[in-house]
Amino acid sequence: MKGNGKPFVCLTGLIVLCMLLLTACNGFKPPEDVTVSTLAIDQEGKVTLWLVEDFSQSYYQVDELKEMVEEEIAAFNADHGLQGLTAQVESVTMTDNEEKVSVRLLFNGVDAYRAYTGSVLFYGTVEEAGLLGYHPTGSFLSVKDGETVPAEEIPDLSQKHILFTKEKLCIYGPYRPQYISGNAVLNEDYGVSVPGTEEYTYIIMK
Repeated sequence: MKGNGKPFVCLTGLIVLCMLLLTACNGFKPPEDVTVSTLAIDQEGKVTLWLVEDFSQSYYQVDELKEMVEEEIAAFNADHGLQGLTAQVESVTMTDNEEKVSVRLLFNGVDAYRAYTGSVLFYGTVEEAGLLGYHPTGSFLSVKDGETVPAEEIPDLSQKHILFTKEKLCIYGPYRPQYISGNAVLNEDYGVSVPGTEEYTYIIMK
C-alpha cells in the first residue's frame, strides 16, 4: 500500500490542535453525565447550574416538576428582567438509575444566579473582589506541585481570576485552577468540589 503516513499524522495533529483551542476558549466543562449538583462559569460570566436531587420518593412526575420549574423561572425573569437578570431552563431529566432528577438552569451572569438562589457567588479578578471587601487570606494549595502557599506569596495575585462560594457544589471555572482553598478537593477533570461550610472556598485561576 502506498503512502508514508503523513496525512494521518497531519490529521492527528489537527485534531489535537482543535482540542487545545476548544479547551482554551471554553474552559473546563462538567462531564456529560452530571451526578452531583454542579456549577460552571464560562469566560463571558454565564452560569450553568445543575441541581441534582433525590427523586425516588417524590410525589411529582418529571413533567410536573419541569412545568413548575419553568413557571418559577418565568416569574423570575418577569421580576428581574428590567434589571438585566435573566435565566432559562435548559433541561429537567432523570438520572440513568431514575433515583435522582437533574435540573439544568442557565443564568446570563453571576448577578442573576445570586438573585435567583440567594447564595453568595463571586467571579472576577482578585482586585475586583477586594473592592467589594473580599480578600483571600491564609494558605492555598498549589495545583501545580501540591505545596501549601500563603496568599501573599502567590505571584501577581491581584490580577488573577478568583471564584468563591460557600455552597456545596462541584465547580468548573473558565480557566484551569492554579490555587485552591485547603477545604476544597481538586478532581481529575479540574472541577473543584466545594464542601459547603461556613467558610468560603476560593478557587484562584490565571
